[in-house]
Amino acid sequence: MAPDFLSAAALAARHIGVELDKEQLHAFLRYQKLLAEANKRMNLTAISEGDVWEAHFMDSLTLFQTDKIGRDSNVADIGAGAGFPGLPLKIVRPRIVLHLIEANAKKAGFLRNVCEELSLSGARIHQTRAETAAREPDLRERMDVVVSRAVANLPVLLEYALPLCRPGGWFLAMKGPKARSEMEAAAKAADKLGGRIDSVFEPFGQAEGVERVIVMVEKTGYASDKYPRRVGVPTKRPLGG
Repeated sequence: MAPDFLSAAALAARHIGVELDKEQLHAFLRYQKLLAEANKRMNLTAISEGDVWEAHFMDSLTLFQTDKIGRDSNVADIGAGAGFPGLPLKIVRPRIVLHLIEANAKKAGFLRNVCEELSLSGARIHQTRAETAAREPDLRERMDVVVSRAVANLPVLLEYALPLCRPGGWFLAMKGPKARSEMEAAAKAADKLGGRIDSVFEPFGQAEGVERVIVMVEKTGYASDKYPRRVGVPTKRPLGG
């Protein structure tokens, strides 16, 4: 990419409060190329290469606006897919210990390749379902922050995420505007899982055409050992209904 593109990318990131140095900008550029190459072989994203910066990278980086992700945080990304939002967070704050949870073998392989190509130490790929990951002793209630950009209903995401959060930690769910219609059921689900919904944040404000919200959920206690339920059950019988 031309230098003017990198300058524009740095300016766009600065607009949402993120300062990127040259090394980080080139890491994003390499990530963009790896994504485009892999997308020819597997369905990672429907977004064209030219739109990846705004639609994926910038969107992921808005999580820093919540001020919940520290420089040394333990962070889990559930349903990591092509690495959003977890990998952009790791590029910007390399001391984060990042756990990418992705059940699909091909996508997990892509994540490993990106981490190797970008020399992202402290990034761990867990090829497993979220329900299973939350039962692993080194993950359960060990995370400072859990993030997700998944399309599942909020009560379902809460059952995946909150058992991973330590008490005092946060789940940051990246959702579309329809998330507000899920809030009543989500509040009931959060209560059962040792958490509470704190607020709904709009990282882009009222910008035309941007529909992102971040639902901020605090982990206030411990989750019962019965959660998450076995694979498939949270989707079929969501909590809070």
